[in-house]
Amino acid sequence: MRPSRLSNITQRALDVLFPHQCAFCGKVTDSAPGFPGICRSCLPLVPFRMGQDVKLEPVREFPIYCTSWYQGCITSAIRRFKFSDSPDLALALSSLLRYLIRSQNLDCTAVAAVPLHAARLRERGYNQSGLLAARLSEWLGVEDWSDLVIRSIRTDRQSELSDRRQRQANVEGAFSIRQDTLPRSILRMPQTVLLIDDVLTTGATLAAAAKPLLESGLAVTGVTVSSEHRAKSRF
Repeated sequence: MRPSRLSNITQRALDVLFPHQCAFCGKVTDSAPGFPGICRSCLPLVPFRMGQDVKLEPVREFPIYCTSWYQGCITSAIRRFKFSDSPDLALALSSLLRYLIRSQNLDCTAVAAVPLHAARLRERGYNQSGLLAARLSEWLGVEDWSDLVIRSIRTDRQSELSDRRQRQANVEGAFSIRQDTLPRSILRMPQTVLLIDDVLTTGATLAAAAKPLLESGLAVTGVTVSSEHRAKSRF
């Protein structure tokens, strides 16, 4: 899963020639090592989750890992990423997920994004989780199976529902597998998919998206940038 040494050298060279704009302060500057899109000054401001708070519980039918608390600079960045036409923030946020995956030694066959409904995708212009998954696929050297799961029912926005039960009911049965896009390698079991999302509130969307993958016999590990939940809290 680790990128090659040549890829690291190439990336460092590109960072020198084309420095990134920091996702948090907006300055064009050298990125912190291992975190493209985040400057050295802002990296210490990222509210990383530590120790037992990295793995969220109770585990539903699959483990869920989260790299940061939903607060401070992360809150602002994710809101801009989702609602303010800022797809460029995928670089920085996916680098946080890469750090999480490496630090937790999460192995996988492929990554897949929690999908948007086609109508919502047209409105937003991009699937923010899909951008994260695409970056991780490239960096980790694994397949991107984001086309495998579709959001077949257009649901209300989860962000507009505050009640946990409402959120669960809203996405129940909303996701399915596209049989025409099943990769041949899926037949080689066991296979583990990292299911990527940007933020976890109640976990309802992530669980609903994971369901058809689990029913297909795949192992699923949820990976999300941010959440307010403590490891032992009920959600």
